[in-house]
Amino acid sequence: MGICHGWSAASIMTKRPTKTIYLPSFDKKYLSPFYPSDIKALNSLLWAKGSYKTQFIGGRCHEESPTTDDNNRATNPDCLDNNPATLHLALIHQIGINKQSMIMDATLDYEVWNQPIISYNFKPFNPINQTTLLNFKDAIIELKTFIDDPYKKYRSKKTKYLIGINVEIIYAVETTPNHSILDNGDDDDQNTASYYYDLELDKNFNIVGGEWYGYQHPDFLWMPAKNSMAKSAYDYYLLGHKLWNGESPIDNNISNLAKKSAKKGQPLAYIIESLIELSNSQNIQEKK
Repeated sequence: MGICHGWSAASIMTKRPTKTIYLPSFDKKYLSPFYPSDIKALNSLLWAKGSYKTQFIGGRCHEESPTTDDNNRATNPDCLDNNPATLHLALIHQIGINKQSMIMDATLDYEVWNQPIISYNFKPFNPINQTTLLNFKDAIIELKTFIDDPYKKYRSKKTKYLIGINVEIIYAVETTPNHSILDNGDDDDQNTASYYYDLELDKNFNIVGGEWYGYQHPDFLWMPAKNSMAKSAYDYYLLGHKLWNGESPIDNNISNLAKKSAKKGQPLAYIIESLIELSNSQNIQEKK
């Protein structure tokens, strides 16, 4: 709870722990179980507290009930969030073309709910009469024909055409931790958000802007930078160090680094990465 920026990032940047592993105590007398949910929890905390580079677009709205004008358009610039054109192009390029997830704050107000996007679906509509159409070309209108355009004063000067879009975004949501021995994704959960907006097109049909229809829309979009991995402040002492094999107690030097890191609220990435690798590579040990 409270670290959605951790679990959402971990879910798209690291492997899923698939099996329970049993690890030896320091005196080698006991084997302690680490369930997939345990490993996910530690990994979520690492990505919430560790450091890594990010790519971020949009703004954070700090108002509990953002004020709006007659068109439900936020009057506070910080609550205007991403322009619809930004969301639209990000979905096409990141999800559609690159086949990689990104994270969105699904609500526009002061609360933050980071959710990893799974997929999207566009449905075009005519901005004048709101009629949903099957063909995108049929939904495009000339701006000059939209006499009663409520967003006229906000339009880009380059706008010649408009098209309405209803996008349905499927995103992953939190699930309850458990003591399942295996994790294959069957218990994953998801939700669907539906947003309405129009896109402003120039004379060559390039997207140059847009306006939200209705009150709700995503606050911001972000993702960890490509190939980045969350690290604690003490993991840099272990760069190039071979991962723990889980068969013997962890090295005292690494243990001391882990304790120092824990005092800062940061799990040691070296240990978390070892746990994930063990969970995905070895057979389930018999509990002793």
